[in-house]
Amino acid sequence: MTLLREHPELKGFKRATELEYCRTGQMIRIAGVVTGRQRPGTASGVVFLTLEDETGNTNMVIWATVMERFRAVLLQGQLLKFKGVVEREGRVIHVVAGHVENAGHLLSDSVSATRTFKSRDFH
Repeated sequence: MTLLREHPELKGFKRATELEYCRTGQMIRIAGVVTGRQRPGTASGVVFLTLEDETGNTNMVIWATVMERFRAVLLQGQLLKFKGVVEREGRVIHVVAGHVENAGHLLSDSVSATRTFKSRDFH
């Protein structure tokens, strides 16, 4: 995400560490790499998604209606952009998703931009 942060498509998007300064009910935009998806049987169709950026993790809550509307993106996307509302439960901060977009094309743009660099393998 550090390499992508200055991309025009991510202008105005919050970082995970900035959520502590957001108020409950505040509408925000946030983007990151999906590191986990959970859909517990006891959660009435709610999906919990972990989003990671260069500063940390964000807990995303996706209600069943949002899941239905953005199902393919939520299940297959690696890099996602969200619009949602900040919620707090004690010290835990999460974002309730309202809109989701796939931003995976930014990863492929980033990879092609860095192809001149070779990785170093250590044995």
